[in-house]
Amino acid sequence: MEDECHSIHIGEIVALKKAELGENDQGEIEKLDVALQSIQKRLNYCEYHYSELVLFSDETSLKQDRYLQMCIGGISIRTRYEANAYGFLQNLHALLDSLPYALNIFECVCTDIEAQSIGWKKEFIEKYAYYSFASSLNALSIDENFSKLKGLVNRYKHKHVIRIKNDYVSLKFEDFTYMHNGTLEKMIDQDVKLMLSECHDDLVPKYISLWDEVKRGKKSALRGTRRPCQTPDMKPTLA
Repeated sequence: MEDECHSIHIGEIVALKKAELGENDQGEIEKLDVALQSIQKRLNYCEYHYSELVLFSDETSLKQDRYLQMCIGGISIRTRYEANAYGFLQNLHALLDSLPYALNIFECVCTDIEAQSIGWKKEFIEKYAYYSFASSLNALSIDENFSKLKGLVNRYKHKHVIRIKNDYVSLKFEDFTYMHNGTLEKMIDQDVKLMLSECHDDLVPKYISLWDEVKRGKKSALRGTRRPCQTPDMKPTLA
């Protein structure tokens, strides 16, 4: 996993929304700021959990876990690497899942900010069809690593913990399935750190790049006709 602290640059996004709304802010700025702060925290939590996972999953630690069931500070090594692996996955999943909510506050394609229809649904994504970032948004929604992440985390949250196997030198998830492009796929003995690294290094840069596209589109729109809030049937100014 890339050793880098990622940022979505909250101040830039909020400033653009303030410029768009002017005196018409009815609480959107505060809600946007809270949503973006939560996103940044999720990013930070991912970095933390991965660093802790690495600390407690080196070969020495894994052998201490298998041979001695060793505890550190009263907490077993197994609990430490399992908790941090799933802490990482849950926060990355939540980070991605919260994108439609924050994006809608920023672009206002759905005037009811708390509407249940806001999410990674085809109907909601299609509302952005005329926006400059539509292609990147759609690509992220069908990314296979996103599908793997959803499959694993949803099973963990709603059904059972997927056991992590310690083979003395590495950690592997027991088999799990996920849906991708309408097909049920199966992962067998997936290396834990490899999966976390691939999901992070694929999805996080795409996520941040998408926000960069969103900002560019808003800047372009503000240079044209200023519209405080789009409605679903209004086509925005293209970047």
